[in-house]
Amino acid sequence: MGLQKIDFRKLGGKAKETYNFQKVSALLVDYGFATNWLNVDFESADFIAVHFNGIDILKVQLKSRVTIDKKYLGKSIWMTFPVYGHFYLIPHDELIIIIEKTTNWLQTDSWMERNAYSSQSPSKQLLEALASYKL
Repeated sequence: MGLQKIDFRKLGGKAKETYNFQKVSALLVDYGFATNWLNVDFESADFIAVHFNGIDILKVQLKSRVTIDKKYLGKSIWMTFPVYGHFYLIPHDELIIIIEKTTNWLQTDSWMERNAYSSQSPSKQLLEALASYKL
């Protein structure tokens, strides 16, 4: 039996989440982090990333797109998400600041009334502002 690559687009929701977790984990090890998936969200985290230095521990929320949510404010949550084949990792509250400077998302009904906003296709300006957070 020869191995065959899968088509990500044909995967179901849980399989896509697992796929993205494995992809971002492979990237994070290059930065000295080992990851552990949490079966139950812990303080809004899907997984933790523990640095080999034994000191740095990140609580990470994995999303399929750029996402901000008021429920993550002030919780020291890191957001990770893929955009155009690249993963980004950024503290949620820093992402809010960048979004405020580069988009109108914080003035939308989605943010003001439903407490969250996400985009599959962020603007060029937002992506440029996020460049240093690309893994």
